[in-house]
Amino acid sequence: MQIDDNTPSSVPNNGVQFSVITNDYVLVQKDKITSVSIPSSVKEIGAAAFAYCKNLKEVEFASGLEKIEHDAFYYTGITNLLLPNSVKYIGAAAFCSCSDLAKVSLSKNLEFLGMHNFVHSKLDNSISDNYFIVDGWFITYISSNGSYPKVLSIPQNTIGIAEQSSIYLYDNAMHDTSKIELPSSITIISNNAFIYYLGLEQFDVSADNPYFCDVNGVLYNKDLTSLIRFPANSTVTDFSFPSTIISTSPLAFYSCEKLKSVKMDNKLSDLGGAAFMGCKNLKSVTFSNNLKRLNASTRIYSAGMKGSIDIRGTFEQCDSLTEIVIPANINYIGNQSFAFCQGLKKVVVENPECEIDDASGEWTFYNGLDDKNNAIDIITLYGYKNSTLQFYAQKYNMRFIEINTTISFGDVNGDNQINAVDASAVLAYYALISTNKDGNFNESQKAAADVNDDGQINAVDASNILAYYAYLSTTKEDILSLKEYMKKK
Repeated sequence: MQIDDNTPSSVPNNGVQFSVITNDYVLVQKDKITSVSIPSSVKEIGAAAFAYCKNLKEVEFASGLEKIEHDAFYYTGITNLLLPNSVKYIGAAAFCSCSDLAKVSLSKNLEFLGMHNFVHSKLDNSISDNYFIVDGWFITYISSNGSYPKVLSIPQNTIGIAEQSSIYLYDNAMHDTSKIELPSSITIISNNAFIYYLGLEQFDVSADNPYFCDVNGVLYNKDLTSLIRFPANSTVTDFSFPSTIISTSPLAFYSCEKLKSVKMDNKLSDLGGAAFMGCKNLKSVTFSNNLKRLNASTRIYSAGMKGSIDIRGTFEQCDSLTEIVIPANINYIGNQSFAFCQGLKKVVVENPECEIDDASGEWTFYNGLDDKNNAIDIITLYGYKNSTLQFYAQKYNMRFIEINTTISFGDVNGDNQINAVDASAVLAYYALISTNKDGNFNESQKAAADVNDDGQINAVDASNILAYYAYLSTTKEDILSLKEYMKKK
């Protein structure tokens, strides 16, 4: 049987008429199919396209195919898999539970190998050294006694790391491994490759690896432009992004429970989905001025005909966050960005037109439930009048406080006065940023504090505010504004 872009609504095969359904179960009479030929015109095989075709033994793939979606050949009778080098993506469980599968040749240009592939086949039933590796790709470590090694050393000649599978993970086994060693041969690491190693303290990458490296135990690409995985059990509590980092992988800081503060460098422009999910002790976040989006992570937990979609937000389950200021440069807040943040009380969104994804309803900003399953409701949203945040608050009946459209020059605390309190706030801000800490000023406050307009906020600005306060205290007529006063200095 041959499937291509122009496949009709029904097709004959060996005298039997098959119904074809796009985007779901492709073939109704699945048990009748024994072989399939995929022509070069087909670029993608859809989710669960041939799932449960248990008599399907042979599949011929022509060059041109680029993507095989999740569960595409789940629970089929395939015995030999030969993929063309045009294939770049294999989704979760695409070849899961193929019990007769004994031989696999993967694409040399594969960029992502999803979880659960090749498990429950003749391949994982025949390994002898605990390392489940298929055609150079590390699938998982299979423990023979329920424990994992303290140091997991990926064998030399391994070329790729698959998305980590939850199959073969035993209770607490994920906490056993504290160090992962990567050889020089590794060229590809799939997203979510190391998320379940919750006891991991460090990566150790061969110095000869041309694609990846480690710095202080953190896994990066070789040129230090992308942070791939921060070890979940790292002893680092306060982390500042290296100045070279432009992007992170999804779930890069997943479940880093010792992490308390994060300071992004302004070169960071692409934060992977659900980057800080499960960082339960994270209290302080300094955002990059070039960051535009807080993306969710969407993963397919297979196996099954349609798979199970798991959506996670950027700061989901960050219980120690009590308040967060989302700066004006961020124009998208993804689904579930602050879901199940039990301690979150105050959210300030400085972009009045920021897109707020509420595909999961009120869970974009949501405290969740306490230990007795009672709803926690302590979040107050702060934003501008007629902003997207105000409309979100109205839609989900959440508390909303309007913030001033502008803060007057020099009036850093917004109380409509310029005095020693403002000068003191500027000094406190300067002291914090001088020690690489978050100064806790929003963008409006920063603009109000830089009274000499030199692009810096420091003791000089505080001194000018105090001088102006003294001027106000002694001048009764023809009082100059602070801007006029600074021009005359």
